[in-house]
Amino acid sequence: MPAVIKILHLEDVPTDAMLVRYALEKAKLKFEKLDVDDREGYTAAIKAFKPDIILSDHSLPSFNSTEALKILKESTLDVPFILITSTISEEFAVSIMQMGAADYILKDRLQRLPNAVLNAIEKYRIDAERRNAFEEMNRLFNTIDEVFFSRDMINNKLTQISPACKNVYGYTPEEFLTDPDIRNRLIHPDSREPVQQSAERYLKGETVLYQYKIINKDKGVRWAESKVVPTMDGSGRLLRIDGVTRDITDRKNAEEQIEQNNIQIKEAAETQSAILNALPPIIALLNDKGEIISVNDSWRKFADTNGLGLPGYGVGYNYLAIADAATGMDKESGKAMAKGIKNIISGKQVEFKMEYACDSPDERRWFQVIVAPTAHKKYKGVVVAHINITERRLAEENLFASEKQYRNIVETAQEGIWAIDQDLVTTFVNKKVCDMLGYPAEHIIDKYPFDFMIAEEKIRTIKRIQQREQGIIETHESRFITKNGNQLICSVTTNGIYDHDGRFLGTLAMVTDITQRKRDEEALKRSEANLSAIIENTTDMVYSLNKQLNFITFNEQFKQSVKRVYGFDVEQGANALEFLYTYDYKTAEKWKDIYARALAGETLQFVIENTYHKQKVYLSYSINPMRGGGEVIGLSCFSRDITQQKLDELALSQSEANMRSVFENTDLSIVLLDNDLKVVSFNSNALGQSFNVFGKELSIGSSAFGYFPKARWPLISGIIQKVTSGEMIDYETIYDTSDGGKEWFDVRWVGISNKENENLGIILALKNITEKKNADLEREKMTADLMKRNQDLEQFTYIISHNLRAPVANIKGLADLLGFYEYADDECVSTIEALSTAVHNLDQVIIDLNTILQTGKQVNEKLETVSLQELVEEISAEIRMIIDKNHASIICDFEGVSEIKTIKSYLYSIFQNLLINGIKYRKTEFNPQITINTRRKGEKIFIQFSDNGKGIDLKKFGPHLFGLYKRFDFSVEGKGMGLFMVKMQAEALGGNISVKSELDKGTEFILELPV
Repeated sequence: MPAVIKILHLEDVPTDAMLVRYALEKAKLKFEKLDVDDREGYTAAIKAFKPDIILSDHSLPSFNSTEALKILKESTLDVPFILITSTISEEFAVSIMQMGAADYILKDRLQRLPNAVLNAIEKYRIDAERRNAFEEMNRLFNTIDEVFFSRDMINNKLTQISPACKNVYGYTPEEFLTDPDIRNRLIHPDSREPVQQSAERYLKGETVLYQYKIINKDKGVRWAESKVVPTMDGSGRLLRIDGVTRDITDRKNAEEQIEQNNIQIKEAAETQSAILNALPPIIALLNDKGEIISVNDSWRKFADTNGLGLPGYGVGYNYLAIADAATGMDKESGKAMAKGIKNIISGKQVEFKMEYACDSPDERRWFQVIVAPTAHKKYKGVVVAHINITERRLAEENLFASEKQYRNIVETAQEGIWAIDQDLVTTFVNKKVCDMLGYPAEHIIDKYPFDFMIAEEKIRTIKRIQQREQGIIETHESRFITKNGNQLICSVTTNGIYDHDGRFLGTLAMVTDITQRKRDEEALKRSEANLSAIIENTTDMVYSLNKQLNFITFNEQFKQSVKRVYGFDVEQGANALEFLYTYDYKTAEKWKDIYARALAGETLQFVIENTYHKQKVYLSYSINPMRGGGEVIGLSCFSRDITQQKLDELALSQSEANMRSVFENTDLSIVLLDNDLKVVSFNSNALGQSFNVFGKELSIGSSAFGYFPKARWPLISGIIQKVTSGEMIDYETIYDTSDGGKEWFDVRWVGISNKENENLGIILALKNITEKKNADLEREKMTADLMKRNQDLEQFTYIISHNLRAPVANIKGLADLLGFYEYADDECVSTIEALSTAVHNLDQVIIDLNTILQTGKQVNEKLETVSLQELVEEISAEIRMIIDKNHASIICDFEGVSEIKTIKSYLYSIFQNLLINGIKYRKTEFNPQITINTRRKGEKIFIQFSDNGKGIDLKKFGPHLFGLYKRFDFSVEGKGMGLFMVKMQAEALGGNISVKSELDKGTEFILELPV
């Protein structure tokens, strides 16, 4: 896997390319991504960018994904290709995968993309390694003359055989693999028994090397030699055999020829000339001087054929002189031969042998000369025999070439080969072992194998060597230490090495680095554990079937569901249709058809409605073909209970209908816009207002800007930016209507986002507020008029209260002065008293007017925090005489609210008036008791005054209770100013006061003030 993945993305929609990038970044992949949108850019990027993987949309303006995949296949680049598109048919998905696409992803399923990218790259890497290994193996198989083969002994089936079988046996690998009886026909009748005996040995687990005759289809009877290595399981059962077979016909012939020649030489020496002519070797009999005294027919024939050029075939000539005088290629051989014959004649040697080349113009030839003394006691001499060993030498040369080739195979093998002697000392390692450990061969040879293992392996290695001495073959795992200090986990297959007498010479080990495989196995185990955990912890029902529809795996959820619905216990290996046929024939037939379609390669997704305990249950199914080797090998099935989802969909449908009803029956004009300000939907009000105000009808897909004057476009753009940032915009505006009028609208822009706070669109709501606006304008005009009249009234009141103050004071002074005089006329006295009373009353009215005016002016006093408990204590101290005189009690509960920020003088006056009234209007038979408590509700403070006094007839006096100079109880003194002032001051503070009362049941005043 590359550290940074180079991704080429073929996509003509920038937002889709951005979404793909976001999905990859979210998965924290390290990648470099190049986006292209046409054929030219794509073709150039394949050559220049050299991506590790290609992602492609299906439909582009200039071409499509099928052409893009074809371009990739025609290039030299071999990387995975993943289709990313909106929607495709199942047929096209199958087609694009068959063309070579690694995967396909729907654009609304981009969460799958990171894993798909990693899996595709890893799969291509593994496939490439597998192809390289397979190609290397094929090259090896195709370049050697020996036949390598493997046979599955469980199924008694040949699984692999190398191409050399055609030369050795006369049959092709395909014929061997398709005709299991060929092997029996190949064995020569003379060799069937020894072949059977060898088979009995490897069936027991022995490695067997044996020779036998075969019948080659093209060459007839031949000799073959096979080595068979068995593989057993833990219980001793034979699983497979692997072996190598070579044609040894030439070697056997050469051995037989040599053996025959030696026999002939010995017979010739014993029978001398009587049998010399019957022997194939070229024989000459020499005397003790080296002179030729006799030759056989083979000598004569050789002399005739090769033009020896000596009279009488050389009889009488000195053989030693002829040999010494040899020139050219024969010079060295002749001298050596002459020396050897002299040593035999002189008795220095008992026998002399030498091989030499003696080529003819037409062929290469080799001979072996054997010189032996004659057995005659009287006549000393030697017998010189020249044996043609050309076939043997050619066979040996072929054997040497074969052994050299084997040496090359050993040195280039992908498996390490390690040989040690009986003392555990390394005698040979091939290049693979050196590469694995990081040491040269000379550093490993002459050392113990456990010198390169972890410490714990020493004892185990020694025990294994002892088992090799006993002929036990095994495969085990060992941990080696490399030169860099890293650990290697290796699979080691060991076999003893023995001589012809069965003596133990050492051990041969085949060493395979399985470190990565072990890591992969651990990763696979973790993956399987994770997969099992996922399957078992999902609420979905998961199961898989083989091609015969027998259960392979299933989770507990599926098992329990089948038990609950069908009363059937699912077991591995059980048939999925059999229990359905026992349950319901029609259901079984339906599932039979579904499974048949899936096994044909179709991916099926559907929902089935069932009735369980008189309630409808909805189950969604996904039946997916599992492929291996290009064919469907089983089914992967998923089922989910979507009953609640179905019910939710029905509820959603009803909710949408309800919302549409609200949408259409509101007095708002509503338009739904997407992120591009295109109209998505609108209600009837919006349609009518659009035509009335903008002079055009709304249409879905049209731009919202087309309905606003161009002068307002900058304003609208600014609003859109704020709304997409999460802000709600609300304002009032006026439009000229098509009939020449003007209408006011309350406009609101609201963004629509999902749970991830992603913008999905905008709601534009307009409410016609023309009537309200006109009413507001009218109300503002009336308010202005009222304020002007109120100002005039206040001015008039001010004039009355101030301009009349001095004249009234003068009249009051004169009236008081007239009162000091005595008058004889009683009527005059009464008149003066009435005048004085009227003047005093007028003065009091002016004073009250001043008090009221002053109250209105005190609203601008500074606010301060007032402790209610301290306020009551101040008032109680001021009216102490009234409290004590009437034996009154005041009970306070300010736990709800203990302090208020307000104008203290107003609050003081309100409390004082209400407390004094509670005492004044008491019942004579009870001592007055006044209770004050507070509470807060929202932004309001409520202060409740309750007394046990006479009460008020609200039905009779309620409307005028807070009026100026309104009195309803004349048993006590009063002017009717107190409650009027309380109400005026409460309203001046932004609050209100209300009353609850009945005659003889006391009174409750509730003062409501803002916080």
